[in-house]
Amino acid sequence: MKWKALKSPCSTPQINKKTMNGIIGACLALFAIVIARLAMLQVVQHDELSSKSSGQHSVSMKMSGLRGTIFDRTHETLAKSAARQTISLEAHEIKDPQKTIKALEPIIPLSERQRQQIRSQRGHIQLRRQAPPEISDAIKALNLPGVHMEQEGRRTYPKGTLAGALLGFTNIDDQGKAGLEQEYESYLSNKTYSIDVLRSQKQRIGLSNGNVPVEQMNGNNLELTIDSRIQQIAETALQHQIEAMQAQSGVVVVMDPRNGDLLAMAQTPIVDPNHVVSPKDHESKILTHVYEPGSIIKPLLVAGALDSGKVRTDTMFSGFGGSWRINSHKTVHDSHYVKEMNTLEVLKFSSNIGAAQIGQRMGKELYHSYLRAFGLGESTGLKSNESSGKLDPPRKWGQTHLATISYGYGLSVTAVQMARAYSAIANGGLLMQPRLVSRITDARGQTVKRFPERVLRRVISEKTAREVTKGLVMVTSDGGTGKRGRVHGYTVAGKTGTADLIDATGRYMKNRTRASFVGFAPAEDPRIVIVVTIEDPVVARSGGSVSAPVFSAIAKETLAYLGVQATTDVNAREDEEEEESDLPIEIAAQSRPWWFTNSAIGDHQLVPELKDMPLAQALAELAPLGFNIHVEGQGCVAEQTPQAGALLPHNAEITLRLNLLGEIRLKASAHHTVSEQPAQRKKPRIQNRMAPVAVSHLPKPSQHSEDEDLP
Repeated sequence: MKWKALKSPCSTPQINKKTMNGIIGACLALFAIVIARLAMLQVVQHDELSSKSSGQHSVSMKMSGLRGTIFDRTHETLAKSAARQTISLEAHEIKDPQKTIKALEPIIPLSERQRQQIRSQRGHIQLRRQAPPEISDAIKALNLPGVHMEQEGRRTYPKGTLAGALLGFTNIDDQGKAGLEQEYESYLSNKTYSIDVLRSQKQRIGLSNGNVPVEQMNGNNLELTIDSRIQQIAETALQHQIEAMQAQSGVVVVMDPRNGDLLAMAQTPIVDPNHVVSPKDHESKILTHVYEPGSIIKPLLVAGALDSGKVRTDTMFSGFGGSWRINSHKTVHDSHYVKEMNTLEVLKFSSNIGAAQIGQRMGKELYHSYLRAFGLGESTGLKSNESSGKLDPPRKWGQTHLATISYGYGLSVTAVQMARAYSAIANGGLLMQPRLVSRITDARGQTVKRFPERVLRRVISEKTAREVTKGLVMVTSDGGTGKRGRVHGYTVAGKTGTADLIDATGRYMKNRTRASFVGFAPAEDPRIVIVVTIEDPVVARSGGSVSAPVFSAIAKETLAYLGVQATTDVNAREDEEEEESDLPIEIAAQSRPWWFTNSAIGDHQLVPELKDMPLAQALAELAPLGFNIHVEGQGCVAEQTPQAGALLPHNAEITLRLNLLGEIRLKASAHHTVSEQPAQRKKPRIQNRMAPVAVSHLPKPSQHSEDEDLP
C-alpha cells in the first residue's frame, strides 16, 4: 500500500520566483520615483518654492517711530509729529485688478499709468504718502489683497507762526531742514526697522518675534528754555512797531541774566513752519545776522574803564562844544551840546565825544580785551552756523578806529551776543553761557542729555556792575535818551543806540538807520534782559523813539507774567510822556498790582492772575476767595474780568473767558456745579492755545534823534 503526503491547510503557498522578482522590481521603481521627486523639490525647485512660500507666509515690513517733540519751558508743545499712513500696492499680490481699480478710485484717484500697472500685476505702486486718517481708514476697510500701509510721521506746529524761524521745519520725509529741527536732527529723528512678519491667507499679519518697544523707534524730545507766553509777547510788540514805524525788519531777544536762559527770540518777517515757502525765510537772523551796534556798546566801554581803574564815576570830560577833532582824519560829533559830563553822564547823554575820550584813556589793547571778555567776536555756542561777529585785533586799530569803536562803529555783533554782555552787567559781572535747550529726553521721559547752567568767566567786579547799572538807570531817567523805555512800577536800566546803515558801496546812509535799545529790569534785582533792534524805520529813526517803547511793552507784561514784585511806587503819577510809553494793557481803575503783598484788605479780596491757567487750576486758585465765577468757553483762561490786582468784596462776580466756545456757570463754594452744554454744539479745533496779546498803539515818537551816536 502506498502512502501519499497530505497538504496541510496552514502551509504557506510557494511563490513563483518570477512573480517575486516582479514585486521587488515594482517596489524599487516606486522608491526611485519618490527619491527623484524629492530631489526635484529639494534641489532643482528649492529657490522657486522657497520664494513662493516666503511671499505667501512671511514678509519683511518696515516700521517707523515718530520724530521727537519740541516743548517750551512750561512743557507746551511747539512741534510734534502725528502718525500718518503711506499707502502702496504690490501689484503681483492683486487677485482681481478690475475690482481693485473700481474700489480704490472713489477714495484715491488713479492715474492711467497706475491703472496699467494694476492690470499687469507687476511692480510696486505708491498711491498716497502721509494720507489723512479718513483716507487710510477707508482704504483699510476695503481689505484688498496687495494693499500695504507703512506708518510715517507728519510734522505739525500747533502754535502756528510762534517761534517759527527758531524752530525751523522738516521735509516730507520728516527730516529737519532749518532751525532747531536741523540743528538737533540726530536727536529728534525717528528710527526705522525692517521686521519679519507672518501673513495669513486673509492678509492678517503678526510679528514673528514680538513687539518692538516704542522708545526704540521714536526720536528724542527737546525741552527748550523758551517760554511760549513771553515769546508771544515779544513777537506781538515787535510786529506792531515794525508796522507802525514802516520798518524793514526787527529782532528781539529776552534773556534771564541769572542763568543765561533765552526766554524769547522773536524776529520779523514772521514765518509759518506749517507752510514753508523758502528755506531762506526760516533763517534765524538772531544768531546769524550781524550789525554795527552803535551806542549800545558804550556801557561795555564804561564798564571796562571803571573796572580797570582808568576812570572813576566822577571823572569829568569836556563836551568840546559838540565837535571834537581827534586827528587830521576824524572829527567826533554830538548832536546836543554838553559843556562837560562825568563818566556816568556819558551814558545818560549818549555822548560820542565822551566815549571817545574814555576809549583813549583805556587804549586799544585794554579796551579790546574787555570786549572779548564780554563775549564779542566769539560764537555763543548756540548753533553750528552761528555768526561770531567781527572784532579786529588791536594791532589793526588806529586812533580813528579806537574812537569809532568806542561808540559802536567798526565792529559787528549779534543780538544774542549783546544780550549776554548786558546780562554780565545785570548779574554782577559774570558772563553766562546762553542756553536754548535745557535737556533732551527719550520717549519715556528719561533724560538723555542735560545742558546745565554754566558760568564762563567773571568779566567785571560786582562794584563795577553796580556803578554801570546806575549810569544805565540815568539813561531812562529825566533828561536821558531812553525815557520811553521806562516801565511803570519798576526801575529800568537801559541804553539807546542809533547806527547809520551802509549801502552797497560801503558808505553810510544818513537817512537810513538801525534803532536799538538794550536794558534790564528791575535794576535792583534784574530778572530779564531785553535786546530790541529795528532795521530801517521810516516814521522815526532813533533807538529812544523806535525801540525803547518796544522794550517797555515787552518788559511790563513779562515782569507781571513772571510775578516780579514792583520796585517803585506803583501809585505815583507819571508825566504825560511816560503814560504814552506804557505797555498798552489797561488795568481796571479799582485794580492794584496783583503781586501786592496783602491778598485781603478789609472785607475785600485781591483777584489773582489767572491768565493762561487751565480751568481746573484757575478754579482752585479762586475757591478760597468766595467769589461767584462765570466761565465762558473751555480750555485755558484767555481773559479775566476784573483783571488781576482788582480788590473785590465777597460774592463779587469774576468772569473767565476761555479759548473755546461754550458757556459754563459756576458758583464758588465747597463744591462747584457745572451746567451741561447743549449736545448739538460742536467743539471747534484749536489752532493756537495761547491767548492773544492786547497791543494798542505804542507812543508816536518825535522825528528828531534822541541819540548822539551817529558817525
